[in-house]
Amino acid sequence: MGYKKIIFLFISFLLTLSSFGQNTDISKINIDELTDDQIIQLVNRANLKGLSGDQMEQKAAEAGLTPEQIAKLKTRMAKLEGNGRSTKDNASDPGIYDRNGNTGKSNQDHEFKAPNKIFGSEFFSNQNLTFEPNLKIATPSNYILGPGDKLVLDIYGYSETQYKLEVSPDGFIRIPSVGPVFVSGLSMEEARIRVRKQLATVYAGLNSGKTSFQMVLGEIRSIRVTLIGEVAHPASYTLPSLATIANALYLSGGPSQNGSLRSIDLVRDGKKVASFDFYDFLLHGDLSKNMLLRDQDVIRVNPYIKRVELAGEVKRPAIYEMTGKENLKDVIDFSGGFSDMANKELIT
Repeated sequence: MGYKKIIFLFISFLLTLSSFGQNTDISKINIDELTDDQIIQLVNRANLKGLSGDQMEQKAAEAGLTPEQIAKLKTRMAKLEGNGRSTKDNASDPGIYDRNGNTGKSNQDHEFKAPNKIFGSEFFSNQNLTFEPNLKIATPSNYILGPGDKLVLDIYGYSETQYKLEVSPDGFIRIPSVGPVFVSGLSMEEARIRVRKQLATVYAGLNSGKTSFQMVLGEIRSIRVTLIGEVAHPASYTLPSLATIANALYLSGGPSQNGSLRSIDLVRDGKKVASFDFYDFLLHGDLSKNMLLRDQDVIRVNPYIKRVELAGEVKRPAIYEMTGKENLKDVIDFSGGFSDMANKELIT
């Protein structure tokens, strides 16, 4: 290793030391107590300052290291170069280091590659993944009826009959011998109670228990939902009325490059009625806030506020989105935690 190169490296190191603050007593620093990784990291940070050679020499003169300290520094840096651990190899390396001071670099080229994927984005770009609503499940009791839904009414026991009725544009179903019953805007359970009450005026066995009644959803209607904001393909979409926020997001291609996965608003009749955090589903499988959609709903994807790039010895390196109340521990938890090789005391 050339003498000039050693001088350049230890000057860079001095710059970093002097950046600790005006109260730092450089002359009291024990070079022998600094680890190789500490030297590498400190020199790297100094190299990022973009100072010219003359400026570096001037700062070194102001640092005030003793000749003994300078000699030790040159010896340490020469030793690092001799062992193949160049102080420039890891320049600008952010991340969590392993036990050997590396950040998951290849043993062949020692090139650090930062994660370039946003956590959760692959959910919307996976061609083999479908996220369509299941239309074969039992109708949820909180499903809201509307024009176009088709109901099947079964009356059995002392009396036997079946009706297949469609909710009219004005919200009624018309039951033979009973008359119109308004059901639009009611949940399935609320509509079932109302219809049974009207049927009991004609089928007396419903009150005595000799006749039973069941009402199910035969065919569901279509609804129109609009996605706006930071969406890959903002537009109005036609969806089955069993669709949820997540279904609509998937159909639209998900949030755009600047879109948030954690701040997704459901707007109904001009008012925000829910806020959906997609991390609840991705990390915990929680879809409790993934609300059923209604006709003319608007889904607004807000821009992200803060993202953190997590690299190195973690189980799932990626770019993670953070809310205002979260910290480094939360981001590491998002990644699945440290890998087995991680050095938890060396994080930059």
